[in-house]
Amino acid sequence: MRDQLHASVNVIQAMEVAYVRFAQVVVDRLPSVVRELNQVTEELDEKRNDLRREISNLRDAISNADEDEDVSWAECRIEDAEEELASVQCRIRQLSETGAEYIAEAEKIEELATDNAVRAREFLRGAVDDLRAYFALQVE
Repeated sequence: MRDQLHASVNVIQAMEVAYVRFAQVVVDRLPSVVRELNQVTEELDEKRNDLRREISNLRDAISNADEDEDVSWAECRIEDAEEELASVQCRIRQLSETGAEYIAEAEKIEELATDNAVRAREFLRGAVDDLRAYFALQVE
C-alpha cells in the first residue's frame, strides 16, 4: 500500500511537470507561427508591388513605342502579370483572413494554456498533499 501511494504521488508530480512543460511549449510556439504569417504576407506584398510596377512599366513602354515597333510581347506579358497579380491579391486576402482567425484562436489557446496551467498545477499539488496526508494517517 505504501509503495502504491508513493507511486501515485510520483505519477501526479510527473503529470504536473508534463502539463506545465506542454503549456509552455504551446505558448512559446504560437508567436513563431505569427512571425511566419507576417513573413509570408510581406513576401506577397512585395510580389504584388513588383507586379504592379512591371505592369505600369510595360504600359508605359507600349504607350511610348513607335507605331512600327512590335509590342505584342509586352501586351502578352501584361496579361500574364495581371493574372498573376490577381492570384497574389487573392492569396493575400486568404492569408489575411486565415491569419486573423489564427491569431484570435492563438490568443484563446494561450489564455487557456496559462490559466489552466496554474489551475492544473494547484489541483495536482493539492492531490499530492492529500495523498501525503492520507499516507501520514495510515502510517500512524
